[in-house]
Amino acid sequence: MPEPVEDHYLSLGVASHTSKAGIRRAYLKKAQQVHPDLRPDDPDAELKMAALNRAYETLSSPVQRAKYDAERYKAGLKVSKSDRSRSEATTYKMHYRRNAGPGLLSAFSGLVRRAVRLIAAIFPA
Repeated sequence: MPEPVEDHYLSLGVASHTSKAGIRRAYLKKAQQVHPDLRPDDPDAELKMAALNRAYETLSSPVQRAKYDAERYKAGLKVSKSDRSRSEATTYKMHYRRNAGPGLLSAFSGLVRRAVRLIAAIFPA
């Protein structure tokens, strides 16, 4: 049985398709709400802030985020309909069926495809 995976998206209050900038905004907003220096009367503030920091560190790095998403998928924390649109959820499932999880390069495959198209548009054959 796979170990339980902490849901970092839930910790930050964002959907799994949120951009890096959106994750940063959510982190800063939540940090103001739970920071131990701003909430000295809350005994769990340090634990909440530590969980928030773990979530932000994981989701802000594309490579760590891809690994986390693979662990999340294997643990059974599947994508809900409200979390992604239908086409994104389908693409997500197809990716994992074909590749059995993201590798280091699959996180950047979309970027590479866009770069190739841009170069082809600038330098037509």
